[in-house]
Amino acid sequence: MKNFDDLSTEEMAALTPEQVSHYIDVECLEQGIPLADIEEDKPVVEYPAKTEVFFRVGGMVFKHEADAMTVASFETMNDRYESDIGYGSEVRWYEPHDDGDYGRPKIEAVKAPTRAAVLAGGAKLRAQLAALEAWKKREKTSDDNAKKRSAVASEVWSVVNKASATLSMWERLATTFVKYLDVAGGDREIALRFMRTAHPQFEGEAEKQALARANKLSVDNKAVA
Repeated sequence: MKNFDDLSTEEMAALTPEQVSHYIDVECLEQGIPLADIEEDKPVVEYPAKTEVFFRVGGMVFKHEADAMTVASFETMNDRYESDIGYGSEVRWYEPHDDGDYGRPKIEAVKAPTRAAVLAGGAKLRAQLAALEAWKKREKTSDDNAKKRSAVASEVWSVVNKASATLSMWERLATTFVKYLDVAGGDREIALRFMRTAHPQFEGEAEKQALARANKLSVDNKAVA
């Protein structure tokens, strides 16, 4: 099978979906993009058991819930005031501040392992975490490869679709030329003038290809040649 870049417009337009897929695979491999990534199971991390309970209020963490409640109650005191500049910085007054529950800290119970449990995991835990991070990077690379494969497929199909559109245009120009030739009473030069005046795309390669196809369509081959 020819290289994709070596295919003529007619050959590209005639490709089947299976053949296009073949050229997509070839182009991916030429660019170093794997056709499929080898799936790997997510590494297992044996985290230490979370046996300790703490209480968090905003950015502070307490061992005892009573301490967290003390801070929370302080933060939600209603007897707070806010200033309003009003008519300028020299004319300022204060009013009671009350924004309801919005922004008020809430107590959140959180669990965590003990320091001893974490240290006991030692090298094994660090190795498992490192393996997990490496797996995440490979997963990202796999996603990137999928996007690259999709981009290559879009590019190849774009070229194939353009070839089909170009071929269709050549054929329409050929049919039109045969019609104009008949209108011109078989005078090739007049028919060419009609084409070039009415159809700007009838030039260069398009003109050459259209005339070649018109030669097959015309009853009078000599008039077109």
